[in-house]
Amino acid sequence: MALEVEWKGHTLEVSGNWTWRWLYLAPTYELRINGEFVDRTSGPRVRPRLQAIVEDNDGEVYHVDAELLSLIGYNPTCEVNIDGEVVHSGRVRVENFLNPFLVLFILISTGVMLYLGPEVIRQYWPPM
Repeated sequence: MALEVEWKGHTLEVSGNWTWRWLYLAPTYELRINGEFVDRTSGPRVRPRLQAIVEDNDGEVYHVDAELLSLIGYNPTCEVNIDGEVVHSGRVRVENFLNPFLVLFILISTGVMLYLGPEVIRQYWPPM
């Protein structure tokens, strides 16, 4: 579930997802306005920022800024600013939260198997 903000007839949506790009160790955040993708950021950052420029029906231009505080990527706080004024703040639910734990489990298991070697593993593995 993404963080959604209704503002002057526009829907601003901030979402997060654990993707393969950073080996599932850093989430990717996206900003969508009226369902249209406008900005994405990812990587091991504590304060990722999403930015966009919105033109209103009257021709006025607004600067949209969504700043997240993401320590471990679990329910980061998000503050949506429009022209420097805080419009909404809340938490973003990041999808696929188990992916980093699965990757870490696979890496640790592989490391243990390589450290022990095939002889020790065969000793405890039943014969086929």
